[in-house]
Amino acid sequence: MEEDAAAARNIELFQALIEHKDTRKLVAQGGTASLASELGTQLNPLKGIDSNLAAKNRQLYGENKLPDMEFVSFWGLVWDVLKDRTLIMLVVAAIISLITGMVTEGTRTGWKDGVAVLIAVIVVVAITSINDYQKEKQFRKLNDVKNNYTVTCMRDGKAVQESVYDLVVGDVVLLDTNDPVPADGILISGESLQTDESSATGESDNVKKRVPDTIASTSRMPSRSASHNSTGGAGAGSATAPRRKSTLVPNTKPADPFFLSGTHVVSGKGAILIVAVGEHSFHGKIMMTLREKDADTPLQIKLARLANLIGNFGLITAIIIFIVQIIKYFAIEGKGVDAKEAANNVVAFLIIAISIVVVAVPEGLPLAVTIALAYSMKNMMKDN
Repeated sequence: MEEDAAAARNIELFQALIEHKDTRKLVAQGGTASLASELGTQLNPLKGIDSNLAAKNRQLYGENKLPDMEFVSFWGLVWDVLKDRTLIMLVVAAIISLITGMVTEGTRTGWKDGVAVLIAVIVVVAITSINDYQKEKQFRKLNDVKNNYTVTCMRDGKAVQESVYDLVVGDVVLLDTNDPVPADGILISGESLQTDESSATGESDNVKKRVPDTIASTSRMPSRSASHNSTGGAGAGSATAPRRKSTLVPNTKPADPFFLSGTHVVSGKGAILIVAVGEHSFHGKIMMTLREKDADTPLQIKLARLANLIGNFGLITAIIIFIVQIIKYFAIEGKGVDAKEAANNVVAFLIIAISIVVVAVPEGLPLAVTIALAYSMKNMMKDN
């Protein structure tokens, strides 16, 4: 419980530092070395954290991945499919056909036509729901692959390649030119570092990054290919720094050692201490507020519009044919028409009209294109 409470306080502190780029508050906290010591990260010499501490920090501070979106369950997809107006018309026609058939033809054979239509509806609903469910799973998998990449960080005293999803608070990440910033961090050391923060803050000019003079790190930054043997646990030999008062010169622009997730390095290289990941990071909080169900692509919108246009044309045609058939039937039969026979014929005319609607409405067109796009994306991902 105490560890959880301390982690919650640290999360609030780190978010405040990053959001406001509060250099004075960072200095007041003792600088990057003091924060690293709090997280169990060894900076002098630069060894990062060990694997056991990484697992512990992942539990305390979260993983570097946004929570999965709430997807519609399979039965929810089934319910959505059943709301389709064409299927509703088919179900109504099947029930009418079932009732009138059993009344006029008897229970032995009168049920066949109605049950056949209901079976067809069940097959359509099952196939459409399964396809929708598979599409959701496929797109979720593709998004995970698309957003995943490797970063260089210090683990157990060695520079290793890790998935961006495996980063935790307390990790030391080594950045180079053109690297994306995988999570919120604070500069430990660097050379001629500049970042492009236009995607996060709208700042069009590149932002120079440097450690404030009052907390400049004395640790050496290893090369990305360097490998070091671990000589102790994360806590052993951790860098500590006495808390000092800020000595920033008044009326001068303070140094900016803060790295925002979602930005990228345009020049230089350096090492940063990760202080916020996943939904607690700067980019993660923005993405959580903007999170909503993926909108249809322009192609899907046009296809849906075309499908509705064709469907409406088919519906109007079916209504005209239904009315003409009824008028023709009663005009030929005259006044001496049998009630049961007339009911059977009207139901038959209705089924013909609904069949025209079912054939005319290309309900599977947008779905087929969506599945084709998902399959193509998967193949392109395999081919890099």
